[in-house]
Amino acid sequence: MSTLTGDVTAAGDLAVNGGDQTSSATTFNLLNATVTTLNFAGAGTAITMGAATGYTNLRHTLFVNDTANAQMTTGVTVNQGGADNEIVSLKSSDVAHGVTGITETDTFARFLKQAATTGGLVIEGLNAGAGTVGLFLQGTAGTVDTAKTTGAGGTLVIQGSNISGVNRAATGANANLLAVRDDGTTRFILDADGDSHQDVGTAWTNFDDADDLARLQALAVTLAPPADPLRQQFLAHLDAHRDLLTAMPGKPLVTFTDDGCHFVNWSRLAMLHTGAIRQLGQFVKQLAEDLHDTRRLLRAHRG
Repeated sequence: MSTLTGDVTAAGDLAVNGGDQTSSATTFNLLNATVTTLNFAGAGTAITMGAATGYTNLRHTLFVNDTANAQMTTGVTVNQGGADNEIVSLKSSDVAHGVTGITETDTFARFLKQAATTGGLVIEGLNAGAGTVGLFLQGTAGTVDTAKTTGAGGTLVIQGSNISGVNRAATGANANLLAVRDDGTTRFILDADGDSHQDVGTAWTNFDDADDLARLQALAVTLAPPADPLRQQFLAHLDAHRDLLTAMPGKPLVTFTDDGCHFVNWSRLAMLHTGAIRQLGQFVKQLAEDLHDTRRLLRAHRG
């Protein structure tokens, strides 16, 4: 073993044929000046940096399998080449969801392309807990927007656009902006015209077996704010109104909660509106027929 003291300058390459290069100093500067292009561990297949605690500070853009991104000043760019699987995986040793046909069991969130050759982004969260949330989106803002205009914002915004040359543009008339699916089957659509569309499947029911107007009255009374005169007027009949609403066939029109924030099934409400309009139409038609018969009898009596 040889010991060198003082600075050492090598005019050529330095080969260290042993397995370690160590230092007794607590701070070690490696090529900290002059060098602007550094190639490191070019043949490395298992590279470990740092201890289990502490931090690694990169003061510029980090590229994975790439060298440039004109749209990024500081950040992380990952180029997965022709791979079509996960580009980002988030894991936890506490998680073991068992869905190994999709991803590894300790992966609780992942990012990947929606289509292999055209792009798009899939964000998926996995949660094995019973009745819990797989993906939770939350927006928190310092101020709120109360405007009700086409330019209004919100604490959480979902925006869809169409490709127009090298930029984006509005999607255009009747374009689907948001589709809600049940594992591949579309059930709910919001389009660019502001219309909503829902798959009613085999669940559509015209409530012709009961008084739909009475049910609509019950709905208005039950859901009115506590100080609303309508609610005050019929407060004594609230329990009866609840019975009328919950007795409807199939799924309930209203799900009542203990805190008073009741949930309305708008699909069922649309069905109820349809039934009420049909009942009114039949009633008006019957009145018109009765009026016609009465006039005919009057004319016959006068004649």
